[in-house]
Amino acid sequence: MMADALNITLFALFVLAVAAIPLAVLRQSLRQTRGTFGRSYGNVVNDMLQQSARRSELLVRLVEARESRIARQERRVEGGR
Repeated sequence: MMADALNITLFALFVLAVAAIPLAVLRQSLRQTRGTFGRSYGNVVNDMLQQSARRSELLVRLVEARESRIARQERRVEGGR
């Protein structure tokens, strides 16, 4: 009777230990996917994508401004001014 209770207790401890390992791994992976300052990873990725799109837009505007300035200079040279 006492041996049966001990076996059941040891088996229960074994099952808990086996179940704790994947839970610990899951908890660690959740920590690693957290962004900076406690923000979730999805929010960090969204912010990065928005910043990237903004930078791309600014670069396009810079190139357009540069091209228009060069075109004005070329017109001045051709016009003799």
